[in-house]
Amino acid sequence: MTRTSTSSLLHAVAGADPLAIVIYPDSEERAHLIDEVRELRGGAWRVMEDPHALFGSADEPIFLLPADEGACVRLLERRREMLIDREGPIVLFLLRGGTGQDALRESPALKSWVLGKESDPLALEEIDVDDARAAFEEGTGMTPEAWLRAWRSGAIPETTEAHAWAHDALLIEAT
Repeated sequence: MTRTSTSSLLHAVAGADPLAIVIYPDSEERAHLIDEVRELRGGAWRVMEDPHALFGSADEPIFLLPADEGACVRLLERRREMLIDREGPIVLFLLRGGTGQDALRESPALKSWVLGKESDPLALEEIDVDDARAAFEEGTGMTPEAWLRAWRSGAIPETTEAHAWAHDALLIEAT
C-alpha cells in the first residue's frame, strides 16, 4: 500500500497538534503545498517568517517560513513547551536537505514531539498493511471497515482528522 502525497500532508496537518513539519523541494512546490494545506484545513492562515514572533502571537493558524531554518528549529527545540497549549496549528516548512532538516536530526526532543506530524509529501512511502491496520485500530478504537460504515452513515463528524482516517481506512480496505 502506498501513501499518496495528499494523505501524507493530511496526516501531518490533521488533528489538534500545535506543530507540523512539511518538507519541500523548492519554493515553487512550497507555494503549492501551502495552497494544499489551506484547502485541507480551511480557514485563514497567517504567513510568518520570524519564529520569535510565534511566542507572542494569537492562536491563529500559521505557516512558518523562516529564512534561517536551522536557527528556527533550534529555537523551537529550546522553547517547544511554550507552544504546547497553543490552539492554532503552526506548519513549519523545511527545505529538503537544508539546514532545517539537519537541525531537526540534531533536535531529538523536537523530533519526537512532532513524530507523526512530519510530512515529505513528494516522497511517497510504502505502508505495511498489517501495521497500518493495527495503527488505525489503535488510533480510532475501530476496525477500518467498521469506521468506514460509521463515517458513511454520518455518525462521524466531517473534520480534517476524520478525512485523514477515512483516507487510511480506504487504502486499507482497497488492499
